[in-house]
Amino acid sequence: MLGSILLSRGGLLYPEAHAFIPHYLSDRSLAEKIFDPRGTDFGMYQARELSYFFDYVDCRFIAACVRSNLPHFLSLSHYGFACLTAVLLWHFARRQVRLPSPLAGLVVLLFLSSPMVMLGGSFFRSSKIGCAASLLAVVICLGALWSSARHRPSSLLLLALSFALLAMGTFDRQGFFFALVVCMLQAGRVIVIRRTGEFVVLTVCLGVTAMLMAYDFWWAPYFIRHFNGYAPSLEFQRMHLFDIIHDSQAALRLFFYGPQLAFKYAGLLLGGMSWPLVAAAATALVWRFGPAWRWPANDSAHSRNWIKRLWWMAALLSLSGMTALMSLHLSPVLLPELCIVYYGLPCAAAVAVFLALALGALRQSSFRHWSLVVIGVLLLANILSLPSHRAVMRQGYFQWTYDNSPSLLQTIRNDAKFVPVAESQSVEMSGQSEQALETVRYLRGLK
Repeated sequence: MLGSILLSRGGLLYPEAHAFIPHYLSDRSLAEKIFDPRGTDFGMYQARELSYFFDYVDCRFIAACVRSNLPHFLSLSHYGFACLTAVLLWHFARRQVRLPSPLAGLVVLLFLSSPMVMLGGSFFRSSKIGCAASLLAVVICLGALWSSARHRPSSLLLLALSFALLAMGTFDRQGFFFALVVCMLQAGRVIVIRRTGEFVVLTVCLGVTAMLMAYDFWWAPYFIRHFNGYAPSLEFQRMHLFDIIHDSQAALRLFFYGPQLAFKYAGLLLGGMSWPLVAAAATALVWRFGPAWRWPANDSAHSRNWIKRLWWMAALLSLSGMTALMSLHLSPVLLPELCIVYYGLPCAAAVAVFLALALGALRQSSFRHWSLVVIGVLLLANILSLPSHRAVMRQGYFQWTYDNSPSLLQTIRNDAKFVPVAESQSVEMSGQSEQALETVRYLRGLK
């Protein structure tokens, strides 16, 4: 985390922050700020108000530092949730998968050294990193419930699972998709294992998912009308799947480019591997070692190897399905500079879970002696590839931001005149310089 903060050099003022910072620091009440998708999401209602609360915390943190003449554009929630995700990943790898401490530590460092974490510390949104931390909490709760041989699961674990699912779904729409995947996988366990406890877990998962849907369609719109006097539009949440019939680009995004995205995110976590190599390795690991991955004790009589392979393959393919729908819905996620940060964080957390499970299974093979070396090499590759990732991010959408953010910070710190970098004037980002100046004036007014 310290390395990420040092690399950021005070952070970047992303274009979206021009609107978010004044919104969250305005004189309106907290509820009015959070339940206002026009101010928090440019009108694109997504029922992720929990993330808006942490965005508000980030802006208050930035404002407090500006008042102390320590200006920056860093996200407190990003680093907080990254640390929480690392702690949860360590617990999962050590306590549930039972990896040796050095190997579990390398898995955690692999996640922390990914460009999504290392280069994503500037204030933007807390939704993806919050979703990643919540996903790890869900995985740990499910692992504890699945490993229990009792017919009646622990009420405390079920309550913790409920809160983790609720947090995951109200942080981001990816979290809601993951909740659907959890329901699907748990339904498969109920069909195969047929225990009362498995049915109880499924009931809880379905109940929480139904609550998330009710929140999306009724509760959140009610609060938005109550606090801000307008009804949000659900148009942004519609997937428009039938567009693929008459739009060849939409079909390509859904069936070709989108599914690749999950493996590209995984490759960024795994030392910059190419997505075909990641896809082939993931498929081989699931087929060869899937039956040895964590499966509740005493279930050998209830599940055959092909069922276990099918179950884990469904979990793996769900990531590819999620990114396919994401690319159909929001085509900019395919931009190289946007692949590196933000959108891939929940997927990276899921891949870290798969990696820990695979390493746990490999402990029973002759490859176990090489596990530390391979993960260590991947970790080194992550660190060495950071300059190239930064070079990609300096192009296109982020070029003006990278070129001018240091000068913007100097303007806030020293009340100096802001002069945009000449090279950045070629970027077609209408009005971005003026918007940035408005944000800087706003922040300077807080001093």
